[in-house]
Amino acid sequence: MIDLFKGELLRFRLWALVAAVINLVALAFLSRMVDLAQQPLQVYQVFCVVYAVAGALLGLYQMGSYRKPNQWLNLLHRPLHRLRIAGALTAAGVVVLLVAVALPIALVAVYQESLTPRVVDMRHWLLPIAAWLIAVSGYLAGAYAMVGDRRYAFTGFLLPNLFMYSQASGVAMLGVHVVAIAFLVVLLAIAFKPDPAAPSRNPLAVLAVALPVQVGAYFLAWMLGYGVELGWTVSGTHPLGMPVPPKGGYIEADRAEGKDMLLLGIDASRSPEAALWREQVALSDVHTRYPLRNLPVRNTLTNPAPMEFDDGENSVRWVFSHDRMRFVGYGTLDKRARGELGVGETRAAFPAPTLQYAAGFLFNANAAYQYDAGQQRIFERIRLPRGEVMASPPEPAGDNVLVLSDRAAYFYPGREAVNGLDLLQPLLRVPMPGPCRPLQPDGRDRTAGWLPGLVYLHLGRVERGAAAAVPATGAGG
Repeated sequence: MIDLFKGELLRFRLWALVAAVINLVALAFLSRMVDLAQQPLQVYQVFCVVYAVAGALLGLYQMGSYRKPNQWLNLLHRPLHRLRIAGALTAAGVVVLLVAVALPIALVAVYQESLTPRVVDMRHWLLPIAAWLIAVSGYLAGAYAMVGDRRYAFTGFLLPNLFMYSQASGVAMLGVHVVAIAFLVVLLAIAFKPDPAAPSRNPLAVLAVALPVQVGAYFLAWMLGYGVELGWTVSGTHPLGMPVPPKGGYIEADRAEGKDMLLLGIDASRSPEAALWREQVALSDVHTRYPLRNLPVRNTLTNPAPMEFDDGENSVRWVFSHDRMRFVGYGTLDKRARGELGVGETRAAFPAPTLQYAAGFLFNANAAYQYDAGQQRIFERIRLPRGEVMASPPEPAGDNVLVLSDRAAYFYPGREAVNGLDLLQPLLRVPMPGPCRPLQPDGRDRTAGWLPGLVYLHLGRVERGAAAAVPATGAGG
């Protein structure tokens, strides 16, 4: 077994070194241009796809070279158990991917930690492991596709594809990778036999082989749904292609402007002031807010957006550190460390990972903050009640500032937000009738207050409604 393992390493040593050099050069070049540790999720997904495809190609080529009938029989007719032969081959492939994928990423992390002022947290040291596991999952899927029954073995590629739909983060995501790899190892062990096309007699083995096939069936049904939509598009009956979308549907709500949605909500209102609202909608400004898709989570391997902001007056870039739960600064010109930045005068740690948003605000799941360049400090400006989560960070809405949580909409005085640095108190709280995640809120500032309209988007239908006008002293636009 050891000799077979060494032979496979010698066989692919040149490939491993060339791939490692190419990976290292690409990462080093990109790290000179940008901070790879602070890139958005889409950048990491591109790298993951590249590593998974590279692993799959290695698995297809390695097992494909042995899959020819004569070579396959010669491989298995050794004084070794078939699983030990499979273990020697796959162990060599795993080591090749360790050198080609994980080692260059670790070297770039060492470079950023030791030779630059950039932030390298513990979560970043897990990135080489995550990339390696993703490449190994692609490798095992390719090996199983080549060794297993050609009629269904390709469904093994669906298991690495499930990583994109996982809700796990951080170390838990590594656990998802390990589970998928363990399952692919079981599939490869079942298929690695003298006659791979022969069905297994073990009920558990049959069940293990059938599971990815079942996932493939659901995936096929999902793809057929796209085919149906393509047929609608060709025939001109798809709602997306209609000049006038169906009434009460998602497409109508997606195309409609804020004023149109408010009018649709007012049409269903029985309030005696509905006629007055309808007249004022055309004369007032309408402000539309959409909830965030996700929030940053501590120690997650990736970022929803770059967790940094620049102080142009002092030529400092502040980068959020998950380990310190504070911003760490370095000069944009001299690249020297500039200390840490917390909340308030005490520079306290943030309660959750914090990133920048529009209008100069920083936010996390619990609160919103503002950075004062003159004092080089961050002040807490908005604090949500306990149990509520930020759905849309502060943005100007008329003369006020609008904040959405998962339970309510809050209006804060815009003048105090601009002229001060104290904690703001809400002028108005409008409770949400339901969870805010699929919500499209529209608000019109009236002379006596605000008229909020809430649009909940569901699959196949839209529930519309306009809340009653809420008189709020001082809250008018």
